[in-house]
Amino acid sequence: LVGALEQVERAVDDELQRVENVTEDDLARIRANRVAEMKRKAEERVEQQRNGHGTMTKIVDQKEFFEYSKKSARMVVLFTRDSNRYGKVMIEHMTYLAPR
Repeated sequence: LVGALEQVERAVDDELQRVENVTEDDLARIRANRVAEMKRKAEERVEQQRNGHGTMTKIVDQKEFFEYSKKSARMVVLFTRDSNRYGKVMIEHMTYLAPR
């Protein structure tokens, strides 16, 4: 137990030492990486909106289903019938949640 605690303490001390020795160049590199990541995520969000993310779409045949599924890495699907009252409730909830 004591050995494990000493090892954790050494790891924390090493991390603190590394943080204390950060230079302006390191900060600039970190900042540039973060800006690039934010731009990539913004572009990804725009692409997802272009592919219909955040919307409810009624799909009636298999071909159309597979076309939508190929466009996106993520997809939420609700299989229901109009006669199913629980399906109507789920549609309402999903319509509310889709844009979020």
